[in-house]
Amino acid sequence: MKRRLLLTAVAGAVVAGCVTESPDGGTGTDAGVSADSDAEDDGEPADEEPSEVSLLDAFESALEDGGLENVAVESVDDRVEIEYHATGVTEDDVAAEITLIADGYTTATEQGLSSTRLEATAIEPATDETLDRFSIEIEWIDAYLSDSIEWNELLMRIAETFVTETSSEDDAVVEDGSDDETEGGDDEGGESDESEESDGNETEQIDDADTDTE
Repeated sequence: MKRRLLLTAVAGAVVAGCVTESPDGGTGTDAGVSADSDAEDDGEPADEEPSEVSLLDAFESALEDGGLENVAVESVDDRVEIEYHATGVTEDDVAAEITLIADGYTTATEQGLSSTRLEATAIEPATDETLDRFSIEIEWIDAYLSDSIEWNELLMRIAETFVTETSSEDDAVVEDGSDDETEGGDDEGGESDESEESDGNETEQIDDADTDTE
């Protein structure tokens, strides 16, 4: 599975209208974190400020409800780390994942989650290997919540952090290809040297024959 075109994917999704702002200024997805409703289900008063644990749990549930599988959301030092199984290989798949996570992080931050950034890692379901990563700086979320930037601009900033991990299979192909070319070049060089040496011997034999005739 290779996924390398996140920036193009997000841009295409924005242009196509797949990612838009809602009339009330929120994001255009349905993955909002609902920590208040979780608190009510647990018997806690809804007017109390939700805890970090409840916000992270609600964030994780929202991502799962949005279609992500094997999601893990946790707080590490001052950042939020997320791992999840990639949903597919197309540009739309990648765009949907980043939009879903950005929406959930925005809502969690608005409800009181404290962090400096989010780091997301997509995992290949078949091999459990890392496919790609992206990050979201809290300054971008704050800028969006204060109406300093638009939702589409927020997504584009996130897209620019996208990094694809090179698989071991890809590395093997590159190494094998370069080795073959090198070996081929050495063989050709060896044949050329042998040919030149042979031509030199033939010339010496002709000169010796001319000397004997005289």
